[in-house]
Amino acid sequence: MVKSNQHVIEIAVRISIAFLALLIMLFFTPPQTSFGEVKSNPERKIVRVGYYLYDGYQEADKNGTYSGYGYDYLQEISQFAGWDYTFIIATFQECVQMLERGDVDIVGGLDKNALKSDKIIYSHLSNRVSETELYTTMNNMNLNFDDFSKMNGISVGILKNDYQELYLNEYAKQNHITLHKKYYDSLKDMERALEQGEIQAILTSAETNKKYSKVIGKMDEHPLYYGINKKNQSLMDELNKSMQNIKNSNPSYDMQIQNKYFIKGKMAAPSFTVEELRYIKKKGTVKVAYDQGWQPIEYYDEKTGDIKGVTKDLFDLLSKYTGLKFEFVRAGDLSEALEDVKTGKADMISLVSHDYNISEQRGIYTSSICINASLVGVLAKDRNFDGIKQIAMPKDYYLDILKNYKVKEYDTVEDCFEAVNSGEADATIANAYAANYYLANPKFVNLIRQDLIGYSEDLSLGVSKNEDIELLNILNKGLHCISDMELSNIILSNYVVYEQPKFRKLYYSNPIFFLGSIIVLVAAVMGILIYIILLKNKMYATNMKMIEFLNIEKSRMENTLRNEAERDSLTGLFNRRKIESEVKEFLLKISVDNQISLQDTNVPSHDLHSFMIMDLDGFKSINDHYGHPEGDALLRRISVELELAAGQDNLVGRLGGDEFVFLFKNITGKSESAHLAKKIHKVIRQIAQEDEKWKAISVSIGVTLFGYETYSFKELYQRADQALYQAKKTGKNKVVFYGEL
Repeated sequence: MVKSNQHVIEIAVRISIAFLALLIMLFFTPPQTSFGEVKSNPERKIVRVGYYLYDGYQEADKNGTYSGYGYDYLQEISQFAGWDYTFIIATFQECVQMLERGDVDIVGGLDKNALKSDKIIYSHLSNRVSETELYTTMNNMNLNFDDFSKMNGISVGILKNDYQELYLNEYAKQNHITLHKKYYDSLKDMERALEQGEIQAILTSAETNKKYSKVIGKMDEHPLYYGINKKNQSLMDELNKSMQNIKNSNPSYDMQIQNKYFIKGKMAAPSFTVEELRYIKKKGTVKVAYDQGWQPIEYYDEKTGDIKGVTKDLFDLLSKYTGLKFEFVRAGDLSEALEDVKTGKADMISLVSHDYNISEQRGIYTSSICINASLVGVLAKDRNFDGIKQIAMPKDYYLDILKNYKVKEYDTVEDCFEAVNSGEADATIANAYAANYYLANPKFVNLIRQDLIGYSEDLSLGVSKNEDIELLNILNKGLHCISDMELSNIILSNYVVYEQPKFRKLYYSNPIFFLGSIIVLVAAVMGILIYIILLKNKMYATNMKMIEFLNIEKSRMENTLRNEAERDSLTGLFNRRKIESEVKEFLLKISVDNQISLQDTNVPSHDLHSFMIMDLDGFKSINDHYGHPEGDALLRRISVELELAAGQDNLVGRLGGDEFVFLFKNITGKSESAHLAKKIHKVIRQIAQEDEKWKAISVSIGVTLFGYETYSFKELYQRADQALYQAKKTGKNKVVFYGEL
């Protein structure tokens, strides 16, 4: 017993000694890591940034919140470099001067070839490219895009010491024109000179220009870099290392934030040349051949007698953005549609594969890519695509991948699916949109899709080579105006699932078993058959009602989803996103209409429009005293009356809280706008008398008027918001126009 206890004590002592030794080792061993270099100094370096404001590139709101392409890039750099920033907002020239003096540490967006400063060193990698353009007023019908004969000899406004002057010199030299340059201290001075006729155009960047939508010339793009004072080489080393790390870890980072802030982010009116404007005016209607059986891309609707699908919605947008009208020429299949273009029955074909060699053979020009879709193989469930040799494809349908297979041609996409389903062909290849549509049909239940990794289909518009090249240019400019969101909405809205009753799906999945079961059942229950026959009509009617109910329910759900995306959940009015989209489209429309009007009549449009922001006075006190449910009830009541006051042809929406926005189109002038604002005041006064709790509310309204010299939504909002702020500041319950500030 004693020996046993001694043995236990010896083991405990050994364990204690080992544990103590481990603690000593951990205490005296310096910490190490294999995950990368860790700085011994926990303090992050403070870097001073010269921050000049450019829409999309470097922005700052009134609350001191920074955003933009350049800001995001700096934040990404900080993650690798361990920097924190102090932002010093100044003009571009002031930022460069501060950098040369060493008052700031870094400035982005510098052209090292144009700036030529011996006090600045530049990053190895660029972080964006310049977009410098020549702008003029919309009512200047004498100047149009790249019309060099009219542009020669005009006076152009340039900011003093602006390195972009170098781009203008290159542009003039390349196009053999002479431009008379006049220098100004600020962009406002240049704009004032342009409006007064002292100059015919101004030179500025696409981001800086906020007022003019008519572009008459685009300079070549130039890479722009980060600049650091020459004496601070160590900071430059950290910057270069961080930018290289960004490139190595995420090669597409530049494009990701480019898409976020610049690519199709704002809809600008297309800049048409004189020849293009003449073409739009002369041509009027463009005939478009299309394949009637290519669901859901394009197809003929037997019920309405019209074209439906992605193609139709795409051309509706092109018509809006270009002023062209389109007439669709129905073709039985792709081959016939191509023949219609070849023979002159149509001016163009709707959507074809984007391949220059094939387009050359077909006698057509291809536009920019409209749609990119993944390719899938469709085959029987018991097959694997690796062993496929023969492919069923529509006649004249081109895909690069088809060169690897023996192709058997059919008239339509559906015919190809039928061939695979019957075993006549091994497989077919289609884009994912078409494949998903047909595979949802129960008669193809024995077919499956296999993704063809690395293969996709680019679809473009095809213009006959017998047609003027201006048509291709106009279409490309129109396509550039279509945002990614608009294109996605078109595709999603046409993604229709083929619906059929479930018993048909069972039939197509195993017809022999299904028919055999029916025969056995009929033989066993002959007596019940009579009863079934008597109830046949009633059952059929019930089934049809069920299908009708399901279709109605599906339509209701689609409408609900659409409303949730576009409508404010509390009031049912348009939400901020929808209002902004509608206003942008309206601004684009009046800009295009004005260009065409100038060519027709030589007189600019004099239409006037009113943009208002309305804010309730005293609303916060209602929430504070009676609770948010009471405030919500008031907002719902007000929204009903505001929608009636706005009318069908105008827009009203809720931006959030107690702030509402209006767009009144085609008004006669300031007096009508004032009358409309008084009408809104009257509505609020009447509502305030309906409930004792609401009696203290009133309304302040900020108004800005605009015409053919279109603005962005952001500008209109800022102008109206400034007027609203003045209305609130000077006593509330009043209307203030932006021009009165």
